Amino acid sequence: CTATNGVEDASLGGNSASFQVQAPPTLKVIGPTSAVPVGTTVALACVVESGYNSTVSWSRADGASLPPGASAQGNLLLFTSVQVQTSGIYVCTFAGSAGPITEAFSLIVSSRLAGLAFHYLKYLSTKFAVTP
Repeated sequence: CTATNGVEDASLGGNSASFQVQAPPTLKVIGPTSAVPVGTTVALACVVESGYNSTVSWSRADGASLPPGASAQGNLLLFTSVQVQTSGIYVCTFAGSAGPITEAFSLIVSSRLAGLAFHYLKYLSTKFAVTP
């Protein structure tokens, strides 16, 4: 068997060699599947697939700092009491030996949903005599 890498040739002379080919990891960001109301707590999870150690970092796609109330904790990006300004594209980055791999997630926060939730709770409280 002769291996060639463009620099030199190596002959194994009848011995065997084994190679382990590692595919680059894939990233998947898991979060809300629709818009979230103002004031809610939101978590985004960055899952590193393909069996790699999963050290990731979080950033905003526009380069701005993470908003107040947001904190990166390992593979999670946690938001407390989201606001409309929290809406944006958040990027999970895995810094592997083959270079960085990124996956983006679009978070949408709606003040309209918060208003609808409030009115629905108010309606329920009058219908069922429950205090919201």
